[in-house]
Amino acid sequence: MSSKWRRKERRRQQLAQQGPQAPQSLHNVIRQQGLIKQQIQSTFFSGPLPPPEQLEHYDRVHPGLAERIVKMTEQAYALAEHQTNHRITLERRVINNNIVLSYLGWFSGFSLGSGGLIAAIFLALRGKELTGAAAFLGAVGTLAGLFFYGRKKEAADLRGKRPE
Repeated sequence: MSSKWRRKERRRQQLAQQGPQAPQSLHNVIRQQGLIKQQIQSTFFSGPLPPPEQLEHYDRVHPGLAERIVKMTEQAYALAEHQTNHRITLERRVINNNIVLSYLGWFSGFSLGSGGLIAAIFLALRGKELTGAAAFLGAVGTLAGLFFYGRKKEAADLRGKRPE
């Protein structure tokens, strides 16, 4: 028999004599006769603050560090809340301005159409039927052109915003 085998056999016998009550040098290693198991434990957290045990540990390592960590988290939260409120205010302004512009567009179109119709009727009553008809067609043509141009532009904007 080789000396290497003898050494291994002696070591195995020593471990067997010690048994499971043998002192463990590592706290996460369980020793049994002919079997060694190692247990690994990990913890994690998610969120703006570490768990209270870790905050306490930070405070023991460097006094006041836990308070600074909490203060930084509060400042980050306050900044995020301020930015959210600012974004909501801007979006509300944009929506309100778009509504006003929409009403202004409808009012302008109504005014232009009414003005063209009134001009056409006025010219037709004065005996200038051809000029009145041209004024009416010009007003209606302008309104129709603006309406279809606006619809085409809206459709192009929506196509640009849709994911492919």
